[in-house]
Amino acid sequence: MEPVYAALQNLADESRKRTAERYEGFQAGGGGLVAKQAVELRGAACTWSDDGLRVTFTQDGGAIEGTCEALGLPPNWRGFGALRLSLAGGDQAATIRLTVVGARCRIVDAREVACGAEADFEIDLVDLPLAQGTRPSYEPAGVRITANWGDTWPTEGQYLLAGKTWPATANNPPLTVLIRKLWLVPGAGPRPCADEFGQRINGTWPTKVRDASHMKAVLDAEVRRLDETPLHPDRDEYLGWTGGESFAATGFFRVERDGLGVWWYVDPLGRPFWSIGTTGVRTTDQTPWKGREGLFSSLPDPEGPYAAAYQEFGLGLYCWNILRKHGSKEAWREHVCRRFRAWGFNTIANWSEEVMFHQTLVPYVRTLDTRIEGTARTHRRMPDVWDDAWQAALDRAFARDAAPHKHDPFLLGYFVDNEMPWGRTAIFAAPPGGAARKAWRRFALQRYPSVEAFQDHFGSCFGSWDAVEAMTADEVPAEGPAVAAVDAFGAEYADRYFRTVRDTIRRHDPNHLYLGCRFVRRFPSDGIVAAAGRYCDVVSVNCYDLWPRRAEFGRWHEASGRPIQIGEHHMPLYSARQLVPLYPAFTPAERRTLYAQFVRKWAEQPYAVGCHWFQHADQPLTGRHMDGENQPVGFVDITDRPHPELVAAAREVTADCYAVHAAAR
Repeated sequence: MEPVYAALQNLADESRKRTAERYEGFQAGGGGLVAKQAVELRGAACTWSDDGLRVTFTQDGGAIEGTCEALGLPPNWRGFGALRLSLAGGDQAATIRLTVVGARCRIVDAREVACGAEADFEIDLVDLPLAQGTRPSYEPAGVRITANWGDTWPTEGQYLLAGKTWPATANNPPLTVLIRKLWLVPGAGPRPCADEFGQRINGTWPTKVRDASHMKAVLDAEVRRLDETPLHPDRDEYLGWTGGESFAATGFFRVERDGLGVWWYVDPLGRPFWSIGTTGVRTTDQTPWKGREGLFSSLPDPEGPYAAAYQEFGLGLYCWNILRKHGSKEAWREHVCRRFRAWGFNTIANWSEEVMFHQTLVPYVRTLDTRIEGTARTHRRMPDVWDDAWQAALDRAFARDAAPHKHDPFLLGYFVDNEMPWGRTAIFAAPPGGAARKAWRRFALQRYPSVEAFQDHFGSCFGSWDAVEAMTADEVPAEGPAVAAVDAFGAEYADRYFRTVRDTIRRHDPNHLYLGCRFVRRFPSDGIVAAAGRYCDVVSVNCYDLWPRRAEFGRWHEASGRPIQIGEHHMPLYSARQLVPLYPAFTPAERRTLYAQFVRKWAEQPYAVGCHWFQHADQPLTGRHMDGENQPVGFVDITDRPHPELVAAAREVTADCYAVHAAAR
């Protein structure tokens, strides 16, 4: 195979700046198609000459980017070992970054290029599958070249912490470089990028596990540290706070305001409780491996002692590691509970594995779902709440999943659903003829005296009430009087949804809390949030931000009248453990600061009753099976070794979060 050279002149071709769609991973979860130009210039301009592509960066942090198609590179790089770049620097020293942009991550080679110097860059493509998650392993989105110069731009991993956004505010003089060539170099073929523990082979960091004996030594050392770590002294057997105001003891968790108006969970002994812990305490995260065996240096024997690591949708790398490290899930559970108590955590949060609930050391939550196979929906993630068959199926599901736990005092309550699309038009995805469509028709008939009056607000031509019943999301105006009508119908949906869920939980488990539906941070509407407040004990919101903004969350509380639980938050790790994600990530030192800041700022709000980090263990390097997420976002890594900066921050903030919250006003 011969080298393949990029058609650099295409970056200077205005006709190639057409929009195309490509898949891109999101920090808050999942991913989707985004519209990007095939050739994109940000703070840069290009001209082509016989000696190469001359790029003038007009803003610090400027970039040029092209898709593989636009650059004339093959769409599949399976047979190539490296991407190389040759350039000549301009009249200023600069940091130049060559980046391969994947579906979820970036592979970066950054060089300091002196004034007028020649520089050669090379990206080893062994890690290209890690940039892709579970998307096609050798089909990147494109190539980017970025320039930073002057002294005002923060280093990689510090963008948000430094408050910097592109373009930078610095008035640096323009920088011009000459790109001589960009090309793919043939290689020996795909090589493993994950070692026998699921760690990145092509990276080194202080806590990397070397071999099985090292894994055992790491566990022994951690056990000794736990033996020597004093527990917070002012906690009761449910990890509630013995230093605060006492309430009546009911034997189960509930929510209540203290004498100064501060909201709390109240534990079964009547002590204040502020819920803090991690989601996803489980061994069931899986990565696809069939057809991708070459990505792993080693796989467990399907017939051997670790066969349980092979699960329904793929290979559980974390499961394989905890079985090697602890011997059984039960031993792992006991160790996790010891950790949580030592760190000051008091909640095993959403998405956790059933084995974690069979203990009396750490309170926990359970997860219920209203999306029941075979029942009608208005959207793939929202049930048709007017459908009698759905209500009957929900009753059967909650009888199975809630009733058996109604006497457990360590159960905090139930989260039901997660990040549903509460947007204005979700209801109009309902299939024709269903109960939701009939409900919309009844609503419109009550609100509008005629089809003509309906048309006056909605602006489309509806010849009959049958046409109104069958209308699509595209026929819903984005502004004007129709918006109020659609919002009012959304509030009716929400009222029926939350009331049905609440009543069904109470029928089968009258003792435990309904913890809400885990809204995304974007506020849906006053009517929807007010409906949640009427029926939920706690309104739950997931918050992927540096801290919960007071103005935003004050609105959630005012609209609902209920205490607020943050169901998910995290800051991805910037580390050699994994490639850099497409969104900001943070160094260990930054995460230590940011985690403590997040918890304290949240505890200072009188309506805040807790926050849960997403998630317990890092995601698999090669992408989790359902959507390819693959970042180090856990409190422990894929080998079950804690991230020390997060443990230190947790010990610090859990020591005083109760006192901070008690002083909230």
